[in-house]
Amino acid sequence: MSDFNNTPIKFSDRELKISQWYIEHKLLLKKILIAFLLLVSFVTFSLTIYSFAYYFIKGEKKQEQMINSVLTETVNINQYKQYHKVKKLKFSHLYVLNSSKNKSYDFAIEVYNPNSRYLALFDYSFYYSNKKTDKKSAYILPKQKKFLFILAWKTGNRPSNVRFNYENFHWKRISKHDIADLTSYIKSHLNFDIKNVKLVKGQDLSTIKFDFKNTTPYNYWELNFNILLRYGDRLTGINNLVLGQIRSGDERKIRFVWQGELPNYDSIKIMPLVNIFDKNVYMRFKDNGRIE
Repeated sequence: MSDFNNTPIKFSDRELKISQWYIEHKLLLKKILIAFLLLVSFVTFSLTIYSFAYYFIKGEKKQEQMINSVLTETVNINQYKQYHKVKKLKFSHLYVLNSSKNKSYDFAIEVYNPNSRYLALFDYSFYYSNKKTDKKSAYILPKQKKFLFILAWKTGNRPSNVRFNYENFHWKRISKHDIADLTSYIKSHLNFDIKNVKLVKGQDLSTIKFDFKNTTPYNYWELNFNILLRYGDRLTGINNLVLGQIRSGDERKIRFVWQGELPNYDSIKIMPLVNIFDKNVYMRFKDNGRIE
């Protein structure tokens, strides 16, 4: 059996001195520790009191300002959405007019696009007496008012229960980054000069004459001209003329033959139409001046 437990433990002089110093200063060390802990508690308590005091004096006001700022931003976002909300197209009276051809009728409806930055694109047709016309494609420029129509549709009897139908509808937004001043842009592209409009009546054939000049700097493959006859505010006749290869500066004397008996009218309006946002409507030229 080992006699390890009977072996005396030896300490060095340094260890004995440290032990003696600890015993002599034990009470002081305890006081220092207590003082340190009290200091930490005091600092922590002071910071807590300061934080609460700061919040009640300034923090609450800043928080209120922050909340108001968030609410203001929310209101501004809502205002932005409301401002940029797309408005529906406005359709007015639907007309069924006697066509220039026997036993056929013209369907027409006036439409207005109230949006200043949206182009409307869609297909349309007219339904009548459980039947329908052919489908046509349409565009309505921003802030544009025009007629949509189907001409000389053979029905036999006068159509009843007529209604307008459109489908495949979508909006195309014109960004300010692309065109800053859209009003000036549209005006510069549709700046056509039409004057000296005259109508020479005949028994079966009548002639509408007018002078046309393309005063824009653009060259178009073709232009459509709506010819509108009105009696007061009511549309009484509608027709369409297409001119091809209209170059900038072109001047033409137009003669359009209106077949059949003319309806009652007291005014004539010629409306040139082209989708200026379709790049395919513009004629391109090579360096030698020939059309691409």
